[in-house]
Amino acid sequence: MNNANHKKSNWKNKTEYLLQYSAQNKVPVSGTFELTSRCNLSCKFCYVKHNSSPEVLLREKSANEWKRMGRQLADNGTVFLLLTGGEPLIRKDFKEIYQELNAIGFHIVLHTNGTLIDEEFIKWFSPIRASKVAVTLYGASSETYKKTTGTASGFSKALNGIDLLLKEGIITEIRSPITKLNIHEAKKISRLGSERGIAVRFFNTLIKNGRGISSETTNVRLTGKEVIALSRMNQTEQENNSFSREEENYITLIQNSFDIPGCNDSNPIPSAMKCMGGKSSFLISWDGKMLPCALMEEPATLPFDYHFLQSWEELVRKTAKITGPAECSRCSLRNYCEVCPAKLQAETGSFNKLSPYICEIAKTKKYIFDHITPLHNENAKEKVSETQTGNH
Repeated sequence: MNNANHKKSNWKNKTEYLLQYSAQNKVPVSGTFELTSRCNLSCKFCYVKHNSSPEVLLREKSANEWKRMGRQLADNGTVFLLLTGGEPLIRKDFKEIYQELNAIGFHIVLHTNGTLIDEEFIKWFSPIRASKVAVTLYGASSETYKKTTGTASGFSKALNGIDLLLKEGIITEIRSPITKLNIHEAKKISRLGSERGIAVRFFNTLIKNGRGISSETTNVRLTGKEVIALSRMNQTEQENNSFSREEENYITLIQNSFDIPGCNDSNPIPSAMKCMGGKSSFLISWDGKMLPCALMEEPATLPFDYHFLQSWEELVRKTAKITGPAECSRCSLRNYCEVCPAKLQAETGSFNKLSPYICEIAKTKKYIFDHITPLHNENAKEKVSETQTGNH
């Protein structure tokens, strides 16, 4: 292992240990600030966007409130901070907020659609750059951007933003939610990343909006079969090195479901939450609610009305009481299923109701594992055998 890979592996191991330790001890090590619900695009599946009405602007938290909250986070153990929206750069006071949070010393990831990144922004941002910038791409052409976001020019502006970031050596990755509107360009999106030597992360499973926003998610999201097919295509392309595979960052680790080893809690409270939400991570929404993750609307606490630590401790208690459907615990598909309370709440309005959509994806995974994967492996063995016979 070369020195660079060793450092990456070391960082990943230390980050994972920190997340596990924090979850055991309920330390809020990782947070998200959803700075606004406003955006300059109009994606058909957005779970948060509001217009720029005076009412919405009044509900947004001020720069001073976000800065004070940042200091409270730092005092209580938060290390990693994701800044998102809406589109965070749409705020006129974004620079003021960012400069304060950066000065505090957070490991910041900035999530943006990239369309508002220009030369002036880069000149300001480069000296105080985030640890990473994640740019969402909604397609690989102006035509698809028009269908998906309502703004054809968004494609060229987003690509320009990515190229400006890379020109300054700022660590950047592409994130792409795949829908029926852009699935035909999935490989082109991968190519846009590989041509630039950066990671591309597909988000194939779109969940209904559970936070009161009307959208067309169910009309444009992929079927279970399409989700799995795209996952296999993406895996194959990564195995063939079609685009670079950047080190998994802390957000990926938080999203992964893994058991927490060595827990010393003598009376653990059973919880359906298998991720880090409400254990070591949280989101504070644009209008001031603290939630376990972005998909959820409950449980919620009010950190701007009370102290952050008080609100965090309350969120931990509420999250630990979340249950799931009894059927899931004895389901034959549970090893193939990505069910979680947040998805169930968004899909059905309840933690305890089954989601036909999530079940469909699990059934498709099992079918592929039982029928297609063995056939693929057998065909691979035959090819190896033929090659070996030919060599003789």
